[in-house]
Amino acid sequence: MLDYTSIVGAFLFWSPKGQLFALNRFVVSRDFSKILPQVASANFHVAYPLFARMTESNINLVLHPTQHAHAYFLMDIKAGPAKKTVKVFQESSEIIGNAIASQKFPVIHFGELQKAVRVSRRNQSPISIRIRFLELRPNLTKALRDAATELFVANANPEGNKQARLEYKLATLSKELRRGMVENYLVKCLWLNLTTNHLGMMTCNDQLSGFSKFVSGDADVTAFERCLARDEDGHYQAQTGVVNVLPIMQTHVKWNSPTVHVYDEAFRSANRLQEYYSLYAGFKALCDVGSPVLVHESYELPESVPVHLLRLDKGSPATLIAMREFPTRHLVW
Repeated sequence: MLDYTSIVGAFLFWSPKGQLFALNRFVVSRDFSKILPQVASANFHVAYPLFARMTESNINLVLHPTQHAHAYFLMDIKAGPAKKTVKVFQESSEIIGNAIASQKFPVIHFGELQKAVRVSRRNQSPISIRIRFLELRPNLTKALRDAATELFVANANPEGNKQARLEYKLATLSKELRRGMVENYLVKCLWLNLTTNHLGMMTCNDQLSGFSKFVSGDADVTAFERCLARDEDGHYQAQTGVVNVLPIMQTHVKWNSPTVHVYDEAFRSANRLQEYYSLYAGFKALCDVGSPVLVHESYELPESVPVHLLRLDKGSPATLIAMREFPTRHLVW
């Protein structure tokens, strides 16, 4: 068996289902009839939303079936109007480092590797794999760009405990994503504590969230509260169970903010709403139904935060229109 771990394993892999994963080991038989990849257990799910698209690079990785694990890189370059292929005398870590310096994150598509192996067996030729580039979403924070870079660099490093290193980098990335959602967006929302029936703001550190009610006497808050409808017990009347906020970055949307998910189909249809919005666009759309506030239920930030649409029924038509959009006043960036 030939061990190509130091060359092939330095790259992260992209599965046919669109999932990132790493390899702890990659060995093949000398005739390439057997390929034994050992997949690392690190879960890269948190990293998926960082990348906007995959493009083709000008680099091929070539594996030769010799007595030793012989491999090299070929690069397509322009030579006037034509194109030629040259051999690149670099290690995988150098190829990866140079690509990342240009904000391109090299991966091997596992489906393409399997296809290349079949071609190699049929033609009795070397395995040739085109390296792919993942490109980051636009407008990511520097902290997230740096966390993505460190993840790829950590995987390319052959020294030490790779599994532990990857898990640490993924945990750091998850922490940065959470911090960004909270500091840039959620603390600017209007929150409701159902237990106390108080409006206020969320406070949060790296682990726990808290609730702080508004200081009494604020003229804007007082004017808003006076317009809100209440039941006989004094609790705010609201439409519930139709919308929530997902405080994570989503792979299937283009924005980097939390996602407003209008999950009730009948409610969407009745109010001509889309299913997904960015936080600000979603709150603006919901203001036509009621004043949207996030519900603070626990000290741990959940995977989805309920949204209550508070009813307004006290005030002139002009006042009610202005107050309906009160929860969006800080959500402009």
